[in-house]
Amino acid sequence: MPITEEQADGEIHAFYNEFPGLSGLKISHRPTQESFYGNKASIEAVGTIKGAFLPKRGEVHLPLANFRDVGDLRKSLQHEALGHYGTLTFTGSEKRDLLEVIIAARQSPSLQDEWAKVDKAYAGQSELMKAEEVFCLAAERISGPLTKTADQVERTWSDVVKSKARPLEREDLQTIVDAVADGIRRGTREQRIFPVDDRSQFRRPGLTESQQRVGQADDGGLTEAAALDQVAANALATEAEQQERDQEAEVDRDAGHSPSTYEAELETHIEAKQQQVERIESRLETLIEQQEARLLQTQQSKPGAFSLPSTRSAWRDRQDDQRARLQTLHARLDRVQSLKEGMSTHGPKLEELATRKLRAENPELAAEWDEAQAQARREQIEKRQASKREKGQQAQRGQTLGLGRPE
Repeated sequence: MPITEEQADGEIHAFYNEFPGLSGLKISHRPTQESFYGNKASIEAVGTIKGAFLPKRGEVHLPLANFRDVGDLRKSLQHEALGHYGTLTFTGSEKRDLLEVIIAARQSPSLQDEWAKVDKAYAGQSELMKAEEVFCLAAERISGPLTKTADQVERTWSDVVKSKARPLEREDLQTIVDAVADGIRRGTREQRIFPVDDRSQFRRPGLTESQQRVGQADDGGLTEAAALDQVAANALATEAEQQERDQEAEVDRDAGHSPSTYEAELETHIEAKQQQVERIESRLETLIEQQEARLLQTQQSKPGAFSLPSTRSAWRDRQDDQRARLQTLHARLDRVQSLKEGMSTHGPKLEELATRKLRAENPELAAEWDEAQAQARREQIEKRQASKREKGQQAQRGQTLGLGRPE
């Protein structure tokens, strides 16, 4: 039996509390994977999706019907948030170096099982993507606070990633993953890679033999991997569309709508738009405050005069990354506030957007409203014309009476 929404909310809340560094990540759940991505992403079409990470938006999706229990949900949380999101806390070059080392360790006896699972579940995907999934499998195994010292972590990174003095082993990978999670737990690791699109990464259970397809399917259709890419490109196109699906109710399409029905629906759409913008505005303001605090903390931790040049260079790079992130957040907030407070030629922008959406969703109701408005205008015109005729007739009667008046 799938876990309940209350159980999921409780686990997600506890996860946020344990890992404050994930406060900028939006973790949401829905009943099924189809409710996230549409019927094209059904289990029959693309297999079971246990979770998805949307890197550009910073979102994690959890279809509740696909989880056995809370422990299974927790595994997906760690896979998506500590695994996929965790890889974005490296610099671009650090992440590539790490993934290449994981690829080079494909034949390592300690990592063969992980690679076999990934090869089976992600057939047809690139080696870099598969290596990231191996990283995420290690994230699923995180079971508590970091047990290694900072020196041990740095030595592991130096030996297997920077200098490649020895091959990567399962224990080394777990040390690195645990250290990433520890930084997120303490709020000292922050996002440094900002993807330009939302090509999602999905967590799935192992596939059956009949689902192991590479390239194009035998029936000429898309393979599972290709279908997931299509879902990521089409069904998850923009943040605005996703936000709207999260909070808007279905529109009543029954016949016999009255003008008051249209006005009520429009008011509902305007209120939903307002709530959506306020929610995004509040989240961006929180992210800006957090980013300003991180930048200040970095500026106050300036390396000493005897620090290595590489240390000073890394410190400057961190500042540049944090300033760029802060600038991006301010630009997004400005756009949201402009939308919230702006006016168009037809009135407030939010009202115009809500009207446009209502008319697109329910053209029948809009047509009835337009007809009612047109009828009201015709009645007003007829009343004005009747009033003019009445005044003209009264004037004529007055002139006639005036001619018969004695001198």
